Amino acid sequence: MAHRIAAWIALCMSLMMFAGGTAMADPKDEKFALIDGLEPDVTFSFADFALDMATKSPEAFIWNDSNQIPAGFPEFGMFSDLRERYIGYDPLNRDRFAIAIYTGKLEPQRIALALDYARIFATKWGDTNFGMQPHSPLFGELLGGDNSSGIMIVTRISVFRRGDEILVIRSRFQADHFATYARAMAEFVGNVTFAEPINPDAVPLQTTTRPAQSDGSAFAYDLPAHWQLLKTETPPSGSGALDLWIDASDPNRNLATVVSVIAPPKSMPDASSAPDPQQMANLSYDLAGSALSSLLPEVSFTLDPLDKTTFGDLDAVAAFNAQFVYVAKVGTEETPAQVSVLMSMGRDGVLLANTVVSPRPTDPYLTGTFMVGNYIQSQQLQAQIAYWNAKNAQ
Repeated sequence: MAHRIAAWIALCMSLMMFAGGTAMADPKDEKFALIDGLEPDVTFSFADFALDMATKSPEAFIWNDSNQIPAGFPEFGMFSDLRERYIGYDPLNRDRFAIAIYTGKLEPQRIALALDYARIFATKWGDTNFGMQPHSPLFGELLGGDNSSGIMIVTRISVFRRGDEILVIRSRFQADHFATYARAMAEFVGNVTFAEPINPDAVPLQTTTRPAQSDGSAFAYDLPAHWQLLKTETPPSGSGALDLWIDASDPNRNLATVVSVIAPPKSMPDASSAPDPQQMANLSYDLAGSALSSLLPEVSFTLDPLDKTTFGDLDAVAAFNAQFVYVAKVGTEETPAQVSVLMSMGRDGVLLANTVVSPRPTDPYLTGTFMVGNYIQSQQLQAQIAYWNAKNAQ
């Protein structure tokens, strides 16, 4: 027990240090440090994948081919042909630090954010969460820990999504040696350079454009090509549209989204003043309820607030933005669902909203479905940012 406590203390201390031993003001940044601009000195080739890449190898590392299939991931329904391809280590310190590289084909109808793939791997490789970093929708990292052996082993899971393929870097190190290997990890991950560009057609998308207001501006958004439009409604004001989509690939119809482009209610403040936060929260609740009622008519449900988030990229271009998350209990069996309402209102009074209804992640397959919902909401976030940027540039 004393050794475990010492390992935890060592990890907390070492995460505050750079490889050279200098204390940093924000240790979170150091956990996911990226050092780029170095000359690659090792290349990796992957037959049948467009993931060939080069990077900076840790000093004294040797690299061996591998063809192992990691256990525990098929039940998520997210991957096919997931394999360990290379293992690298310093022969004198293999137990302290090693890197494994994996490739995977993605189920094209269940695409997720890179960070969410990292979260899936962490369920088997280190489910003690020491932090997450969503560098971008296509590159995300997670730091997971496992002390089941009596020694805290930490894994930095780095996931690059490239179309319908992923490259996964699994960097494993003993917690009390983080300061020794932090720079090597930062250089290895930070200098990854792919030989081929991303194929934008690998994951087919469909673009929908809806009117936003009478001046002719329009809101365009992308959804996966297999999603099905069930209903198109016009708000009472006649301005904009409400689109109801479902994931047609899901036989249980567990995932849906409602895209709304509407004028604010008459009770909302005029465009010259900021919207009232409570009124916007109430509106998000109404939108969440409306989405559930459209998907499950005549089925009772309850909604409980779970979370609220704002986005800096929308702060700069819109008068208001927030994502409101609710937990829904649906029907007599109180099946859990999650409803996420992303809203932004422009200074001209136009309101964009996207409501995603997804299952709560209560088993591996539903966890994957839930993460597809996160991807859909991320796509909508980017669409809203693009709309307000273009609108403000006019």
